Amino acid sequence: MIQEKSGCQSGQKVCVKAPGEKSLLTPGDTVALVGCSDPLLGTHPAQAEACRRVLEDWGLKVRTAVSMKNAWWQGEKRARELMEFYGDAEVKVIFDLSGGDLANTVLPHVDWKIVAANPKPFWGYSDLTAVLNGIYARTGQWGCLYQLRNLVSGEERIQRRQREAFYRTVFQGEDTLNCFLSVFLQGDFMEGTVAGGNLRCLLKLAGTPYFPDLTDKILFLESLGGESWLIASLLCQLRLMGVFEKVRGVLLGTFTKLQESGSRPDLKELILSAVPRGLPIAATKEIGHGKDSKCLVIGGRVSMTS
Repeated sequence: MIQEKSGCQSGQKVCVKAPGEKSLLTPGDTVALVGCSDPLLGTHPAQAEACRRVLEDWGLKVRTAVSMKNAWWQGEKRARELMEFYGDAEVKVIFDLSGGDLANTVLPHVDWKIVAANPKPFWGYSDLTAVLNGIYARTGQWGCLYQLRNLVSGEERIQRRQREAFYRTVFQGEDTLNCFLSVFLQGDFMEGTVAGGNLRCLLKLAGTPYFPDLTDKILFLESLGGESWLIASLLCQLRLMGVFEKVRGVLLGTFTKLQESGSRPDLKELILSAVPRGLPIAATKEIGHGKDSKCLVIGGRVSMTS
């Protein structure tokens, strides 16, 4: 059973490689901060400002979406700002600091010709699974499943570790943030391009033009909420869609509520009951909703061996 979120994890070190140039940013580059999902409330606005300061301390120029501060809920308005950043050649990377439920409302209003003509990495996590996979499905562009607010939230020692890993990966071209430990639950090898993200939010794309073609892909899944019965239902939906017959393997991240509650059946039992017997399955405790989460490149390549 995969239970612990913290501490050391045995297993094989795996790195998911982003296509193209290894070094994303250099001092003097411009980046954008957006919020395509729910409004930033509570401590989140202060964290967003702290993220801005960290990026500026690294020599970056930072532009912030007005909708993130004004809490516009209309997907059309948030998509309009997103398109402005995609169309601006000075903006090299777009970081989404939000999460929640509203990300899919942006998708019908995205001008995919603009996105396709101006490829740049989009970063976000959780509900931004919808945008990351929508971009990948419509344009083939890769993005990063990662919450930038991890740089400034949580315990100070974790913040320092996150900032160091981020800097070494994004500015120096290393794979520090993109490497994690994993163990196989079934099979001993998988290789392919990664798609997926948060289980609930990925399924919001089902039946739409934004659901990625999972043929021969490695499907990544993680979850914040949901005890056994909800996770079983969501995995069954993927099964009914024929997803597990298409993919080359499944990589599981953390399933926070399920694992913290000790709900039974556990994650291993649930996934083994949902997928074909011969499909490779691996798991990591280092990608998900934790403040210490690593980054997973959606559209990146991975090769895993036990």
